[in-house]
Amino acid sequence: MDEMPDTDAAKRSRVATRRRLVERAAPVFVEKGLEAASVADLCAAAGFTRGAFYSNFGSKAELAVAVYEYRVDRLVELLHAEVDKQLRRQVSVANMLQFVLEALTGLTHDGAWQGFRLEMHLAADRDPELRVAVDEQYARIVLAVADVLGRVAERGVRYRIPVEDLARILIAVWDGELLRAGRRMDPKNGVGQRLITATWEAFVDGADQAHATWDHRGSPEATRR
Repeated sequence: MDEMPDTDAAKRSRVATRRRLVERAAPVFVEKGLEAASVADLCAAAGFTRGAFYSNFGSKAELAVAVYEYRVDRLVELLHAEVDKQLRRQVSVANMLQFVLEALTGLTHDGAWQGFRLEMHLAADRDPELRVAVDEQYARIVLAVADVLGRVAERGVRYRIPVEDLARILIAVWDGELLRAGRRMDPKNGVGQRLITATWEAFVDGADQAHATWDHRGSPEATRR
């Protein structure tokens, strides 16, 4: 009986240690690169010893994968929590899509996210295990966007291609513009948003649907440009 609180405390402490290592690792990987960043660098950023690191992760690559999974978990949770709110309010479909793409690329949370993703993709080209992890997380992002598009379709918007294909196209357009512009990109008024809107209009039946709003019954209403 007396050992249970200590055991529970140890588990909580380990979870907290692992989470802190995960949360503090991305900026280190971005600054130094996945290969150049050392275990000592990662430990220093989190304020732990090498022993704490190896109690939770077998390698830098394992930590990098955990960082990716953690960030995608947060992004998917954000979408599930917020998209219904967007649909219930009288917001344009284009504005809702902007919210989705900003969330998925990390612009609403942390500018280092895009840099970390780029590092992961570069490292994945040289490491088959990392490639599997990157592909798995990308698939989760695609499914999350496709889910949002599916909810929009339930309210009367019709697509010319399958929702998963449209999700991949939207992500590719936004990611490509982020890669080109980096932190100079204006997510609300820049070229990226115009390209997203143009891409959306190209694959939706009825250009007016790109600027539709939702009435309180959940039906689309066209708005003036």
